[in-house]
Amino acid sequence: MKDMDFDSKGNPVVLYIRSNGYKPGPESTPYEWCVTFWDGKAWQTTVVTESDHNYDMGSLFIAEDNWSIVGPTEQGTQAWGVGGELAIWQSSDQGATWQKKLDVTKHSKRAHSYVRRPLNFKAPFCFFWADGHSHDFSKSELYFGNFNGTIYKLPYTMEGDFAKPERISQ
Repeated sequence: MKDMDFDSKGNPVVLYIRSNGYKPGPESTPYEWCVTFWDGKAWQTTVVTESDHNYDMGSLFIAEDNWSIVGPTEQGTQAWGVGGELAIWQSSDQGATWQKKLDVTKHSKRAHSYVRRPLNFKAPFCFFWADGHSHDFSKSELYFGNFNGTIYKLPYTMEGDFAKPERISQ
């Protein structure tokens, strides 16, 4: 399970990845990003997309009829490793169908993952995440962004109590 939220009627909605085994890598494919929700009468499950690792991590955002997922669903530079490139997936029919709205990151040196949804989020701080090399010890930086694709990177070294984030896209 990656995340959960509630629809406008208070029904539970769960985001998770399912696969054919517990081991990462090609032997357990496919890694399907699924949403299961209670529609008031029965449980419904839809497959949103696929990625290449069972520990990829994204978050679910529900606002009335606009449901979104932000996560590393796109292939990154380290195949079969945690993370990749971030994308925003959207459903305008309460989770019945999904389409990719936006590629948030592209051509990254390190894999992005562990996208989190802040409580009571407000633009531009709608979601935040970290990057790093999927297979080797590496530098890791922190980012936040919004649903229009604007991304900010936090300073790697903080010289005081406050520092201005660097805008790196849009």
